[in-house]
Amino acid sequence: MSEDFDLSLLNSAQKEAVLYNNGNLLVSAGAGSGKTRVIAYKIAYLVKELLVPQQNILAVTFTNKAAGEMKERVESLLELNYFFGQISTFHSFCLRVLRKEAHYLGYSLDFAVCDSYDSVQIVKEVLKNMRLRLKEKPKVVHGIISAYKNGRKTSLPKDLSSDLINNVIEEYNNYLKNNNLMDFDDLLLNTLQLFRENDSVLDYYASNYPFILVDEFQDTNTVQYELIKRLSKNSIHLCVVGDEDQSIYGWRGAEYKNVSRFIEDFEDVKIIKLEKNYRSTREILKVANSVISNNPDRIEKKLFSEREEKGEMVIFGGLTPGEEAEFVAERVEELIESGELHSEIAILYRANYLSRHFEDAFVKRGIPYRVVGGIRFYERREIKDILAFLRLVNNTHDNVSFKRVINLPKRGIGEKTLDKLEQYSTSLFEAIDLIPENFPKFKFFKAFKETINNLKQAEFDLNFFDLLLEETQYIDFLKSEYFGHELESRIENIYEFRNAVKEYIQRAENPSLKEFLDSISLASDTDEISKDAVNLMTIHAAKGLEFNSVFVVGLEEGVFPTGQSFSSLEGIEEERRLIYVAITRAKTNLFLTFSRSRGFGDRYFEKRTPSRFLKEIPIEKFSISGFSPFSSPDYSSASYSSKEKIIDDSEGENKLSKGDTVIHSRYGEGTVMNVLDGGSKVIVKFKRVGIKILKGNTLKKEE
Repeated sequence: MSEDFDLSLLNSAQKEAVLYNNGNLLVSAGAGSGKTRVIAYKIAYLVKELLVPQQNILAVTFTNKAAGEMKERVESLLELNYFFGQISTFHSFCLRVLRKEAHYLGYSLDFAVCDSYDSVQIVKEVLKNMRLRLKEKPKVVHGIISAYKNGRKTSLPKDLSSDLINNVIEEYNNYLKNNNLMDFDDLLLNTLQLFRENDSVLDYYASNYPFILVDEFQDTNTVQYELIKRLSKNSIHLCVVGDEDQSIYGWRGAEYKNVSRFIEDFEDVKIIKLEKNYRSTREILKVANSVISNNPDRIEKKLFSEREEKGEMVIFGGLTPGEEAEFVAERVEELIESGELHSEIAILYRANYLSRHFEDAFVKRGIPYRVVGGIRFYERREIKDILAFLRLVNNTHDNVSFKRVINLPKRGIGEKTLDKLEQYSTSLFEAIDLIPENFPKFKFFKAFKETINNLKQAEFDLNFFDLLLEETQYIDFLKSEYFGHELESRIENIYEFRNAVKEYIQRAENPSLKEFLDSISLASDTDEISKDAVNLMTIHAAKGLEFNSVFVVGLEEGVFPTGQSFSSLEGIEEERRLIYVAITRAKTNLFLTFSRSRGFGDRYFEKRTPSRFLKEIPIEKFSISGFSPFSSPDYSSASYSSKEKIIDDSEGENKLSKGDTVIHSRYGEGTVMNVLDGGSKVIVKFKRVGIKILKGNTLKKEE
C-alpha cells in the first residue's frame, strides 16, 4: 500500500516530533497515538528534506514483523524499491556487527548461531561432561542460564544453587566459544562486550550512525539500553519512542525505568508527548487515564480523542466463573446480532487458564472463536496428557491413551519395546500381566499398571483429581520439563481443569468418569475455525491490536492483579499498566467483568474480591449488571446459569467456623470450608457428594 509523504496529514505534536532532528528526543507516545507513522515520517524526512544518506540511519525495534513493516512504510513514503538504511531488530543489528568484528572476541567470522533447540542440546552435553544428574531437564536448565546471562531475577529449583548454576554457565559458555558458537543471548552480550573493550570498533559504528531511532523504548532491557547509550555517543540525533504506561514485559527483563533513565543520562533531552488517540472514544480514554494516573514515576499524559460517540460501558459481576462466561457469551451474541463482526470482538484475560469457561460458553452457543497467540484449552499439551490418563482409567483397552502417558514421567520406553509388548495382547494394558520378568522395563510397566488400577478403584469425586496428580506425579513431571512463566502457565491450566471436574461433579445427578469424558468431548469437538471469529487472548498477546468491542474478564484480586504481584509496589504497577493496555485496545464498547468466586491452584472454591482496579475507574461512566464491585455479595439473588447448587432448607441454627465437622440430613457428614455473610451461608465439603453451598441453619455441628 502506497503512502504519500505529506506533513499536513500529521497533527501538531506528530509534526513537531518529525521536524526535531538535532540533539536527544524522547517521544512519549500514548496508546493509539500514531507513533509508527511518526517514526516512518521521521526517517523519510531525514532522507527527503535533510538529505541524510540512508546508510547513516539506524532504526531498531523488537520484532522482525515490526521492522519489516517499518521498512515497507519508509520505502513507500520515499517511493523507493529498497531502503539502504538499517531498520532491524536489536539482534539482527548485533549479528551484522559481529559478522565483521567477532575476531576481536576470539571467534572466527564464520561462527554459527545456535537456535533454542541447539542450545538445549549443548546444555545436555555440558551436564553430561560435568557428570551432573539433575532432576530438571536440559530445557529448564537452559531457561535458567538465559535468565542469569541477561541479569534477570529468577527463582531456582530446590536442588540447584547459584554456585552450581554459575559453574554450569561457565562450562556452557566455554563449550560455545571452543566450538565457535553463539546463542541468541550472546548476540547482544558479545556486541556490548565488543563496544566496551574496543574503542576503535565502537567509534566506527558510532560515526557510521549519526541518526539513531529506537522504537518501543519502554521494552528495552539493561543490555539494550547500554548498547544504545554507547552507539549514540557522537550522534547528531537520537530519538527514542516509547510509553512507560505500556511497559508490560518486566517478567522477561524489560526495564520501564529506562524511559526516566534516558532523561537523566542524556543531555538536554527534549520531550514531545503524543496524546491524541485515534482509536478509542473519549469515554474509554477517561477510564484509561483514570486507572494509569495511580502509577507514580511516569511522564504524565492525558490521552484525548475526537470520537464523541457513546459506546456500551458495562461492569458485570457474576457469582461464579460460569455465570461470568454466560454473560459474556450472551452480550457477544447481542453484538453480533446488531451487526458487529466476530473479528471486531476480543475477550482479554490475564492468564491462559482463564479461557476455559469462555470457550465452553461459546461452544455451547455455537459462537466461532479463535485463541490468538495460544492454543485452545482442551488442545493444550498438559490437558491432553491428563485427559489421556482419564481415558485410560475409563477404558484400559485405549492403546492411543496408553502410548501417550506411558512415558509420563519419562521411563525410557520406546516404540520397539511397545511393539514387543503388543505381541502379548491387543490391549497394551492387559499385556503387562503376560510379560516375563526379563521383559524390558518390567518394573516400570508393573508400577504403571498399579497406578492405573488404583485410580480405577477410586470413587470419581472431588478427591479423585488430587489422587490422579499424586499417583501420576504429573506436576513433578512438568517441573522437570518447563521453567518460569511457561511452567506457571501449564500448572495453572492443570488446576483449571481440576475446576472443570469440580463443576461437573456439582451439577451431575450421578457423576461418573465416563459421563465427564463425554461432556469434555462435546466441549472440545468444534467445527473448523471461521475466518470471522471472536478473539480470545491474553492481554500480552493483544498488545498493538485494536477491536471495536473489548471484554476484560477475571477482574479479581489474586487473578488480576495476580497474587504474585502483591509482594511489591512495582508488581502492582506493572499489573496496572496491563489493564491500561487492555482498556486501550477498545475502540467503542468496553465490558469489565469479574466473578465473586473462583477455584485457583489447589483450592476448589474461594470467595473473590473484585479487583482494586475497578475502584480506580470513574464508575459513573458504566452501567452495573449482576453484583456491584462495591458491595458485599448476596448469594441468594443470583441467577445460577452455571448450575452450581445452592440448597435452601430450614433446620436448626448453629455458629459454625472453618474446619468444623457438620451433619446434614440429606448429605451426611462434611467439613466447613468457609463461612459467608456472618454464617448465613456456609461452604461445606461432604464426604459423599462433594462441595455444596448451604444455609447455615441447615447444618448440625458435630460435637
